[in-house]
Amino acid sequence: LLGFLISCSDTSDSSTSNKLIGEHKIMIACIKNPAPKAVELQKKATKRFTEIIQKKRRTNRQEVLSLISTYEEAIKLEPKLIGSYLNLGSLYIASRNCAKALALDKAALTHCPKSGDLHHAYGVNLNTCGFYAESLKNYELATKYGFQRGASYYYNVGLSYSNLKKYDTAIDYYKKAIDNNKRHFKSYKNMIIMYYRNGNKKDALKYANLLMSLDKTGRFGRWARNVASKLQ
Repeated sequence: LLGFLISCSDTSDSSTSNKLIGEHKIMIACIKNPAPKAVELQKKATKRFTEIIQKKRRTNRQEVLSLISTYEEAIKLEPKLIGSYLNLGSLYIASRNCAKALALDKAALTHCPKSGDLHHAYGVNLNTCGFYAESLKNYELATKYGFQRGASYYYNVGLSYSNLKKYDTAIDYYKKAIDNNKRHFKSYKNMIIMYYRNGNKKDALKYANLLMSLDKTGRFGRWARNVASKLQ
């Protein structure tokens, strides 16, 4: 079906602002007294990074390079800054530089091996870069080291199973995501696609209709309406 592409990873369980956003809270660093100058640089970059995300505005190349430079400098000053690793990895991924993102994740985990946040981020980046089975190992490590299992966590695990073409398992995780957040629309969308790929058009249509009712005027609702019209 036209438009049957699964949605990408979800990082909304994480925020580097060190306050509650969504379902999770990020530590500033995996050390009690990180270098003050490094923390200040991280705060400065994260404020700009958060404004870009919240306003959903486009960025120019120079702005992205400036953010990358600031986070890189912060990490040089304090190699145990969790927030800088998380956002810098996202910027590398956004720049389509998997090699740099994964190398950064590995370096981060040598400094903070018991950070659930870093293991989760590594899992997300591994999945994005095509290492699906390895991403699942890091999601397990993330929960071992205290990462909270919320809707986005279950969604990301489901996404890795989707990419491994283990559709039934993926559906189970998308359902867990929805149990945690009834309006996690990306989980509905991917679950519909998994049902369709499994040849189960009945349940695909059922959840397409449900998604339409939940997101009547939004992009997921419009997508579901288009899918439902082709399944009926």
